[in-house]
This record gives sequence, structure tokens and C-alpha cells, in this order.
Amino acid sequence: MGSRASAERPQLTRSEREVSSATRTRNPATDEKMSIPLSRSEVFGELRKELYDDEEFHQSDVHVFIIMGASGDLAKKKIYPTLWWLFRDGLLPEQTYFVGFARSALTVDAIRTACMPYLKVADTEVDRLSAFFGRNTYVSGKYVDGDSFFKLNTHIESLPGGPGANRLFYLALPPTVYHDVTKNIKHHCMSTKSVHIPVSDVDVPHSLFNFFFLVLPAVSDCKSITCKWRV
Repeated sequence: MGSRASAERPQLTRSEREVSSATRTRNPATDEKMSIPLSRSEVFGELRKELYDDEEFHQSDVHVFIIMGASGDLAKKKIYPTLWWLFRDGLLPEQTYFVGFARSALTVDAIRTACMPYLKVADTEVDRLSAFFGRNTYVSGKYVDGDSFFKLNTHIESLPGGPGANRLFYLALPPTVYHDVTKNIKHHCMSTKSVHIPVSDVDVPHSLFNFFFLVLPAVSDCKSITCKWRV
């Protein structure tokens, strides 16, 4: 009985396995309301519906996700893989672009090669992976150098819809450079509005998932968001 029920369950994407069940209210025959868990497939179905059908989510907006510290282990092992999984499963806004920033002289191809052991790419997903990295760019600069952030800002504005895009700064950095980085972002890379939101260091997949589906809709009128990776 148990094995048969397991076999009939819908297959989950890898991103879906990362998310805890939500709850819903059902009216059984007795008309008594009761809260029961949604399956993970149902949770993701509702999220996809909101992402693509709900006008309040501003699906037409352009989003630029800037990974500060893109050359580090955290970025290649956690940040890029999680962004790839969300992109692969259609769980990001359509017009989302990714910009890596670090001191190292890197290319997108070098980042892709470094991340490959952690991306878990199936043979059928190669084209989708190429589309993901086609949305990626990289800028090299110094965290203490204002000119480097001016260059980053110029690059962001060169992207499709860049001048009016929502900018999401994710700080995968040690706390020792937070002051310089946030100061330079404020002076050189901000749009018209800003809010600073800390992201938990407990679970990167949950942090990024919650960021896009809980934080982003709540602050859709803000043009720049800075997320600090707390260590």
C-alpha cells in the first residue's frame, strides 16, 4: 500500500525538494474548515501561477541579481547552483540577469567551469544551462575602489532594461569588507530607492527562494536591494 502510494506521487523538481510544505484550507463534506498540508508540487504550481499570471508581481519588470564575491567558494558551491536550479525550473521572473563582481580577473566561462561540479546538470538540461549562463556577465573590480563600482553601474545600465531594473545585491563576502562595499554601492550603484535586507546564512537555497518569492513582491517598488551574507 505504502509503496503504491509513493509510486503515484508526482515527480518533484530538485528545487521543489528544497521547500517545506505550506498549508491550505479545505471544506470537506461536513463544511468544517481544516488546515492540511499542500504537496510540494502544489506549492510550486501556485508559485509559478503567481509568478507568471499575477500582475501585482510585476512579471514584466527587469531584475539584475549582482553577486558580490562571485569568485569565492560560497558563490560557486551555493549561490550560482541555486540560481541555476530556480532558473531551470522556471521559478525566476522572465527578465532576470546575473552579474558577478569580484577582484579576480575571470570570465563567465571560467565561472561556469568552476561551478559545474555543483550544478547537477542532467543531459537533457544542457541547452537550458547555456541559456542560464547566457544571462550571466562578470565585472572585475576592487571592493574599496569607487571607480570599480562606477564601472559596475555602467555595466548594469548597459543590460536590457538595465537603467530601470530592480537591482538585487547579494553580498557573499566576509564582514570585513561590508563597510566598503555597501558604501560604494550607495554612492555609485543605487537607483532611486533602496532597502537593506539581511539573508540568513543557514540555508542558501531557502534564502534565495524566499528572497524571490517573499521579499521581492513585498518591495516591488524599491529599485535597489542589498543582501548581506552573514557569517
